Amino acid sequence: MRLKNQVVAIDAGNTSIKIGVFENGQLKVVHRTDKEHFSKKIQSIGIKSAVISSVLSKDETEQLGLLFNSPLFVTSETKTPI
Repeated sequence: MRLKNQVVAIDAGNTSIKIGVFENGQLKVVHRTDKEHFSKKIQSIGIKSAVISSVLSKDETEQLGLLFNSPLFVTSETKTPI
C-alpha cells in the first residue's frame, strides 16, 4: 500500500481563506471558509502539513499556523525557489 503524501495550501485573504488539499502532488479539493470557521474546517480535513500565504497581520497568520506541524509560511520575503 502506497502512503499518501498530503499537504494543504492556504491562501488567507481579508474576506476569506482558501484551502487547497493536495495528495501526492495533485490538487484534490478546494475549500473556502472565513477566519471564524477556519479551525473547525482544518480539524475536519485532518492534515497536519501546510504551506501558508497570507495578507493578514503577522499575529493572525501565526495563529493560523498553530494548527499545523511546522508550517511553511510564504511571504514577500521568501527566497525562491523553495
